[in-house]
Amino acid sequence: MRKAASAIRSISIEQARKSEHIVGDLSASRSAMDQIEAKSSEGLPAEFLFTVEPYEGLKVQIIRLRVAVLTGGDKPLLRLRWIGEEQLREDLAQEFKEVVQHEVGGGAQLTIGNFNLG
Repeated sequence: MRKAASAIRSISIEQARKSEHIVGDLSASRSAMDQIEAKSSEGLPAEFLFTVEPYEGLKVQIIRLRVAVLTGGDKPLLRLRWIGEEQLREDLAQEFKEVVQHEVGGGAQLTIGNFNLG
């Protein structure tokens, strides 16, 4: 974690632009290509892994966050994207249901879903 924090503190952005113009007898074409690269002398982390116990009594889970560097503004911005969020939420809901069902026993039938009171 210390190495990742150090790498994030010293990000450099390199930008190159290439443009090409071709003029013929009856035609003309123009193309442009921008290349932007973010890097650090420490090497940028591709993702962060967090080991968490979501709720007491549930299994420990690993949450993966992908790191993206946005280079559009004056300063580079980091964006973290939760990888597999939907599946992890579904797995946690199912595991929570199983724990509650075990505690309740056969006295109630449990379902997973949403409800509104209004």
